[in-house]
Amino acid sequence: MKRFLLALLPLVACAPAPKAHAPVAEEKIENAPDTTPSASPPDNDASVETTPTSIDAPAEDTSKTETPPADAVATKLDARNGFLNGTFGDPPKAYKNIKAIEKKPERALYKVSGKTQYAGVAVKDVQFLFLKGKLAKISFGTTQNDCKAVHDAFERDYGAAQKHVTAPMQADVWRGNDVGLRFNNSGTACTGVMIRRELATTEWIGLDQ
Repeated sequence: MKRFLLALLPLVACAPAPKAHAPVAEEKIENAPDTTPSASPPDNDASVETTPTSIDAPAEDTSKTETPPADAVATKLDARNGFLNGTFGDPPKAYKNIKAIEKKPERALYKVSGKTQYAGVAVKDVQFLFLKGKLAKISFGTTQNDCKAVHDAFERDYGAAQKHVTAPMQADVWRGNDVGLRFNNSGTACTGVMIRRELATTEWIGLDQ
């Protein structure tokens, strides 16, 4: 046996060594399925939060705008529509106690005769101005002693004056929508004028000037 083993040794030594296997390269996989989870499509049944739409209030109907209440002075002046026994809009023939001072086709000035009183005191130099045949302006005067009584009566009948004028003389003005009153105090006597606007437009403009 020993001889047999010794005879094999040269054969073993001459045998070629086994080849080492090269490492297998990692194979590249083409067209591999994408395993990344994709975003799921929105659920059509899911409720979507929406911002509520505001409902505007209906537009105001301006065709039915209420007329503001009339000023107390305007109401009283317009309702009286005249002074003493004169009423604006009347023709000259409506009065028997007047005497013509000036007569023109569209303008006639008359003086009121007889005694005339207002607020219990005498009122003098009363004149009626007719324009286009209608009473449009009434003028009058009083003594200095009676100025306060007449002025107080105006405030009693029509309310406090709406405007106080200092030039060319002291004066108080009451202005309605259609009728206006001015009472002047010169310091020695008082005079006044009452006017209907649409009948005496020029005089109306200068009422509180």
